[in-house]
Amino acid sequence: MSKILCIGDIHNRWVQAEAIASKYDDTHTIVFTGDYFDNFGDTAIDADQTARWLKSSLEKPNRIHLMGNHDINYDYRNVRGSGQIYHCPGYSPAKDDAINRVLTNEDWGKIKIAHYENGFWFSHAGFHPFWFASPPYGMDNEIINIKLKKIHKDIESREYSNELYAAGKCRGGINRVGGLLWRDHYQEPYTGSYWNDQSGIKQVYGHTPMRKGIDIEEVRNGGLCIDIDCGLEQVLEILEDGTYNIIDTGVVNFYQESERKFQEEQKVLKKKQYASLGAYDDIYNSLNKQ
Repeated sequence: MSKILCIGDIHNRWVQAEAIASKYDDTHTIVFTGDYFDNFGDTAIDADQTARWLKSSLEKPNRIHLMGNHDINYDYRNVRGSGQIYHCPGYSPAKDDAINRVLTNEDWGKIKIAHYENGFWFSHAGFHPFWFASPPYGMDNEIINIKLKKIHKDIESREYSNELYAAGKCRGGINRVGGLLWRDHYQEPYTGSYWNDQSGIKQVYGHTPMRKGIDIEEVRNGGLCIDIDCGLEQVLEILEDGTYNIIDTGVVNFYQESERKFQEEQKVLKKKQYASLGAYDDIYNSLNKQ
């Protein structure tokens, strides 16, 4: 075992992510929770640059890279016949082409669905008992591993996996709860109540944006659900004994930054609208004078 540093969703901010990770390369195992690609308004050039960083990062033996819902769309195994198995907002054929001119099939094979170390499970959106428990036993490591083997088999045989990619109603899907790449931390919480689950699973994931840093949910029997998708504002360190620390990175939370820019754009748009309304008033007044 070694110390672990967990880094949340990147969405093309690979420069900031690499600056954080490189500080710990000699002392920690680095776990990335996925969603390397896709951002509102990004281009194939952005995708190409992120793919080149990801390819380089995959070559480092101390780094674990997990698959995100925005990544699997570009995986070469996401093709069945002339169509795709999994679909996610943000995908484009141009970005797909740019990414797969850089990443090989071997590269994609290095990206994991889940990882277990130091008593914690790591994934993109988190294990939920709805998909990863078996009555009357609940959710434990043995059952999780059985389910993961099924997911890997489905991926290799190009079969759709609910356990992996089901989206809950809160995320626009039709399912009660999201799967391993879609579960929502806020709206689909793991309460530990399914089948009297007492497993005390400890897990770290991203996917659900946090605008005020890392969020920790305590569940039954010492279990933990830790969402680290906080715009790279913070990262999570897990020590060999399973204790953990939250580390501030000094990076501005890019979710907050995007929201700030959106609000500024809305203010500019409103001013233009008000100005146009004033123009209509002038036209109305001039007509009345005639």
